[in-house]
Amino acid sequence: MSAALATLWDRRRYGDEARLFLARFLARAGSGFPDETELADGYRVQTEHCLNGTIADRVDITVETRSSIVGIEVKIYAGEGENQLSRYVAAIRTRAQLMRRTRHKVIFLSPYPPKGEADEVAKVDWQTVGEVAAQADQGTRAGWLIAQFGEYCRSLGS
Repeated sequence: MSAALATLWDRRRYGDEARLFLARFLARAGSGFPDETELADGYRVQTEHCLNGTIADRVDITVETRSSIVGIEVKIYAGEGENQLSRYVAAIRTRAQLMRRTRHKVIFLSPYPPKGEADEVAKVDWQTVGEVAAQADQGTRAGWLIAQFGEYCRSLGS
């Protein structure tokens, strides 16, 4: 799921539809996330990213812009690891410092709330992914794929 979602956010593959899908997702996560303008300046999406060279801090998806780093932990039916989100918050913060980024955030994409770190981690559910994907322009190939993926996401974790 992480790879499929990251691919649909990849502007090199799916152009403006990918960027707009990612911008809508980040907007639903709350304030302080990269917006459409920041993403238009360029961004990179990675999966299974070992932040700072540490395998214990392998984040499912990272989005990096010129000023922000966002880590996204993806869960559907699996539980959180011991202090998993705490480690990711610290790893994203460290990466932001090393990369001289001014903002760093973590999103927990899951049908259930996080165990801890609720103040430092934004929560987004799969139904929200489905809602923002449904806004894609289905008159384009990219938009149609995004919308189909979103339809599938609406039932995850139910």
